Amino acid sequence: MYQVILILTLLVISIADTNPLDKEANIEEYKNDNDGLGNYFFRFVTSNGITREETGRLINSGQPDEHVAVDGFYTYKDADGVLHTVTYKADTNGYVILSPLLTPIPAALPESLVASLLG
Repeated sequence: MYQVILILTLLVISIADTNPLDKEANIEEYKNDNDGLGNYFFRFVTSNGITREETGRLINSGQPDEHVAVDGFYTYKDADGVLHTVTYKADTNGYVILSPLLTPIPAALPESLVASLLG
């Protein structure tokens, strides 16, 4: 739950701090492979320094615990031109950000803080 709040906050901040050059960005590289069975790979690179790459693998095909395990990353340049990379994975344990860019979320937040976030 706290990770969702953190991700949404970062998304709002990134939208609010849009680089004017982003409007003129072009896709310089694009690849998309999908076998239709749950295995896939995609990658794109834009002229403004954004890269996204993701791989999905079908695990335990035909079994009750069948699922797709995902590994990926994206990069972007901040307002100062510094390149940042966020690496992630998703599997039966959920979505996990592996990047050192984000600080760890404490196991328990004070109730007053949670109440203020929830309104």
